[in-house]
Amino acid sequence: MLFEAETYTSIIDGPDLSNGHIFSSCTFENLENLTFLDATFLSCLFENCVFYWSDFMVPFLYNCKFEQCTFAGSSFRGCRLIDCSFESCTFTESGLGSPCHFEDSKWVECHLVNCKGLENNPWLPSSA
Repeated sequence: MLFEAETYTSIIDGPDLSNGHIFSSCTFENLENLTFLDATFLSCLFENCVFYWSDFMVPFLYNCKFEQCTFAGSSFRGCRLIDCSFESCTFTESGLGSPCHFEDSKWVECHLVNCKGLENNPWLPSSA
């Protein structure tokens, strides 16, 4: 199913973030603990979201922007991120000491601006 230009401020009222859904030009604000399974995101904005142990197991994110988001022990394993930006985001370990994971992910023309926590992460893609 295609969701276009929607704004989500509560995951309870939001759509299922799996099952092959496509989100285009959608905004996700102030959400916590999201897990993305088998969804595609095109030109979406994620603002002030907290991703604690969240799995980004998606085909790809294209032209998405993450602003002031926190990623704690999140996994980007196998993700394809194309022309995405992360601005003023924080990447931390989870409460159990697990860092964010990026193995087998591909970053193409992605940008990190004023982000914290990735300086010593061995999984950070070299193209980010």
